[in-house]
Amino acid sequence: LSKFRPTMRTTISSNLQRIRTSFTGKRKIHSSLPSLGILHHEWVVGGAKNDSTSTNQNKNEGGTVLFLHGLLGNGKNLRGTAKRLMSQNPNLKALLIDLRGHGSSSIQNEPNNQNLFSPPHTMKSCANDIVETMRSLGLAGHQSPIGVVGHSFGGRCALQYLHATKFSEEILPKASVVNPPRHTWLLDTVPGQAHGSVSRVIEAVSSVPMPIDNKNELVRILVEEKQISKEIALWMTTNLKRVDASGFAFTFNLEIVQSILKDFPNQNFLELLSQSLSEQTGKDRNNIHLVMAGKNDGWSQEIMQSLNEIKKKYKDQSCFDLIRLKNAGHWVHVDDLDGLMIAMKDGFI
Repeated sequence: LSKFRPTMRTTISSNLQRIRTSFTGKRKIHSSLPSLGILHHEWVVGGAKNDSTSTNQNKNEGGTVLFLHGLLGNGKNLRGTAKRLMSQNPNLKALLIDLRGHGSSSIQNEPNNQNLFSPPHTMKSCANDIVETMRSLGLAGHQSPIGVVGHSFGGRCALQYLHATKFSEEILPKASVVNPPRHTWLLDTVPGQAHGSVSRVIEAVSSVPMPIDNKNELVRILVEEKQISKEIALWMTTNLKRVDASGFAFTFNLEIVQSILKDFPNQNFLELLSQSLSEQTGKDRNNIHLVMAGKNDGWSQEIMQSLNEIKKKYKDQSCFDLIRLKNAGHWVHVDDLDGLMIAMKDGFI
């Protein structure tokens, strides 16, 4: 789960069953991707939100860093973090993404585009959405994002995106290839199944009839009837949007969210991590920084042992960092933003 409030939207265009034909010498390769949509996005340039619709203007102002939110969240959840990081790094700019089924990339927000994000709703599909969005924005070739920051579920997507771009089987013109990021930051992204509390929140919000009259009624139902903490219940009200005179509805698409959650165990996080750290060469190194919340008991001894084995395996290449923010809970970018900024000070060089 993520925090903060969803706001503005960007027009989403569909890109269904795109078939590419590319040429390398005399070889002709046909590459077919599953149905994809272009994800809603927002720029942060120079430490401030940039409302410019000119992608060409934004992409030429320095290296791009992607920000990917957690489950049931949206790109605005990381806007404060992006602003702070960009103000400290004027040579960078941030691109905040609403992932498949979330925020303004939700089918519910686009009633005339029911097939915008076709099944399967998996981690691989989420990564493919990001790749396709980068390509549509011209962020490919030497303009490819240099970094990606993902919180929780967004970290899973970030790792999947790194792996997908590093080991892509597509053969395309060089300018159309989305290169892997040099730095991938995973914010309290715990391998394996989602924590039981996440499933419980999703089950609870799924059972609330929509539309709902008002935000206070949602808090009452979640706290009194579903035994959800008041803090989470209040945050859930920021995911409501008035749909008509009858009341409010969630901005995320619960069907897609539930499908993605079911795919969590299918993502072999540790294997993806190890593979993504392999085959490092010179300036094309792919560095992974895993930030762990000191107050999150999900970092079990077994998980830590596996992570330390991977770190040991690649210690000579110095491409994998384990960073613990001891005073932070799951929302590390909220609980200890100062500590996170210190950790990320030279994190995109």
